[in-house]
Amino acid sequence: MSYMTPPGPLRNGVSKFKWRLFRLMLLFAFALCYISDVSESFNVEWRNAVKFHGPSQSLFGFSIAQHKENGKSCRLSDSILPQ
Repeated sequence: MSYMTPPGPLRNGVSKFKWRLFRLMLLFAFALCYISDVSESFNVEWRNAVKFHGPSQSLFGFSIAQHKENGKSCRLSDSILPQ
């Protein structure tokens, strides 16, 4: 018995088709897991990554935008500070 053949005899083409479909679905599942792991990263070019550093407690890297809505000004931050 070879590595990628199902156990037991194959009676007809339907069984072969089901086995091939199973292998294709398994390959698709592995490919999907690999792609989803890669797509979660945020620094795409890791070999030539550019790192920025600022002084401690300077809030370096936070972006703050000022908005005006209904005549009132407000500021939005991209993350919440730990307390």
